[in-house]
Amino acid sequence: MSAAESAELLFAKIRDAKALKSKAHLPKAREDAARLLEALARRGVEQTGTWLRLPPLVQLRALVASGPQREKALAKALKATTPAERKAAVEALLREGAARRVVRRGEVWLVAPSPAILDDDEARALAALGASLGKLLRAMKVGKKGALSVEREELGAFVDELARLRGAASPDDVMWRLIEASPATALVSVPELVRASSLAPERAKSALLALDRDGRVELRAESGIGTLTEADVALCPMGADGFPLSYLRRKEVA
Repeated sequence: MSAAESAELLFAKIRDAKALKSKAHLPKAREDAARLLEALARRGVEQTGTWLRLPPLVQLRALVASGPQREKALAKALKATTPAERKAAVEALLREGAARRVVRRGEVWLVAPSPAILDDDEARALAALGASLGKLLRAMKVGKKGALSVEREELGAFVDELARLRGAASPDDVMWRLIEASPATALVSVPELVRASSLAPERAKSALLALDRDGRVELRAESGIGTLTEADVALCPMGADGFPLSYLRRKEVA
């Protein structure tokens, strides 16, 4: 096997594992190891301590592109990295605009940018709404002596504002904007769309079915046999015949 072939093979292993122990994979001869390290460096591989790894930012970018990532889990997900490197990678990805930090079930997650995420103005509107609701609840003294109730009509402004914020990025809107960004004449992969949406898969699939019913897209079943992975199938809505609808085509709407 040539040196170039050895470098390509080892690079493929590092790409898949994110990091490998250098001692187990480098030649013992110093000159051979140096040539291999030089070839790996040209492919973006770093040698740090006892590891051969993809740079932390490269690892993180691929993770976020594959789906939402819980920040607390990055210590395990980013291989052969220090806390300072992980923090720097997160900050760099945020500066690039390739990720947003969001709250999910009380925890911080990194997700790909999406219309499903409140923008800064909407976040401030939500904070103001929370402050107003808090003021109302304090006045009601719920659970305390002399507690008050409230007329349902009084809640109308809160409900309307929440509906406005929620409606700013309905699941249908989120999926349609992603579809609009794709070439009009191309077949689009449904699993890739669902992963890019940052929506829960079931909500994303329901939105795609709604767009199909509205005549805005045409969902199609996989043409091949056994070409979808189990993970891909889980991200596809099912057709009436029980086959996963794994591709779609945008229709021209008059």
